[in-house]
Amino acid sequence: MKKFLKYDNFFAGFISGILIPLLVAFIAFLVTSKGLTLLEYYFEILKKGFMTHGLTLCILPDIILFFVFNWADMLKSAKGILWATIIWLLVLVVNKFFIL
Repeated sequence: MKKFLKYDNFFAGFISGILIPLLVAFIAFLVTSKGLTLLEYYFEILKKGFMTHGLTLCILPDIILFFVFNWADMLKSAKGILWATIIWLLVLVVNKFFIL
């Protein structure tokens, strides 16, 4: 467990908190795209009104990772994950109330 303590900093938590939802979104695209390009897939999600649902599912791993860092007593990384999650939630709120 001590070898992971070098990653206990705000920057590592923040970067992982930003990148993990993007990775989850890309995996969801690969699994559910049905031959669409990335841009076509994006507009299809917008047209069907699933953007907020998709964003919520992409943010979920951040919350799980926050609890893992908190349990492992990596509180600086947990703080970075928390701030990245707050930024993603702001994107979600803006998308929900101002874009669609």
